[in-house]
Amino acid sequence: MEITKEKIQTFAAKLKDAFATFGEKQKFMNAKLADGTEIMIEGEELEQGVPVMVMTEAGAAPLPDGEYTLEDGTVFTVAGGTVAEVKAPAATTEQEMNQDATAAAPAAPTAPNPSQIIERIEKEMIFEKVSKIEALESQVADLVTKFAAIEQENAELKATKRSFQRQSKNSIRRLQNSVKHRRSL
Repeated sequence: MEITKEKIQTFAAKLKDAFATFGEKQKFMNAKLADGTEIMIEGEELEQGVPVMVMTEAGAAPLPDGEYTLEDGTVFTVAGGTVAEVKAPAATTEQEMNQDATAAAPAAPTAPNPSQIIERIEKEMIFEKVSKIEALESQVADLVTKFAAIEQENAELKATKRSFQRQSKNSIRRLQNSVKHRRSL
């Protein structure tokens, strides 16, 4: 690989860019969902395109896809770990709140909270890994059986080879003796 002035300049520019971003701290905004789950939003405000994470026992993980509501009533949608859409909280008056409280509207089904989703995903991953391990164990058992059969066949072939070699040596000796005997006559 030839080192040229152009390659050195390109490398220097990339190195400079890397050092420029080194040491910059990412800013995160902490928030709570309506169900009390704590989330971290990259940046200083909730807006489209920013990554959103939830804390798990294993550390920070992207918030699963879905629609979520913050404590202040702001509704946002997550797709691929980033905010896809943000809806400002609806302005409600005292009268509207009273009407809502007295109305016997059926309760809308609640979406599972991110912790439940992550827990379910972790369980699925564990089940998947266990299934793979069981399949591998089965394959190993089959290979061990096949290997034992091959070892047995190999031992039989070696025994047959030794027997054939002995028979060949004996036949050669007999032929040599026969030839010697005829020459002597």
